[in-house]
Amino acid sequence: MNDLLASAVAAHGGVDRWNRIHTIAFAAAITGAFWQIKGQGDALTNVRFEVDTTRERLTMDFVGQDRRSVFEPDRVVLQRPIGTVVEARDAPERSFDGHQFETPWDDLHLAYFTGEHCGLT
Repeated sequence: MNDLLASAVAAHGGVDRWNRIHTIAFAAAITGAFWQIKGQGDALTNVRFEVDTTRERLTMDFVGQDRRSVFEPDRVVLQRPIGTVVEARDAPERSFDGHQFETPWDDLHLAYFTGEHCGLT
């Protein structure tokens, strides 16, 4: 561990403290023209994220929309808050092959992109 990283970790309670944390949860409102272009305009206006600190996994609850997404690098899932799977995609990164900037996304594209870019990956 380099000196700067060691200093930052120590300032926040040390490695032992970090190792006791298993999830980080936060609420967000993510808006902007990009989401409109992708056909997902208001999808992220009220979301709650839960990041698993022990593995690459991000759960995103779409507050008031009766749905949740679960991101893992090789699979994304859309489900009801009680866990009933609605839709899933294995190898989700490949689903972007051939996309252009203007190519609209389905909900699984949104789940993958958000997990890849908003989680602690």
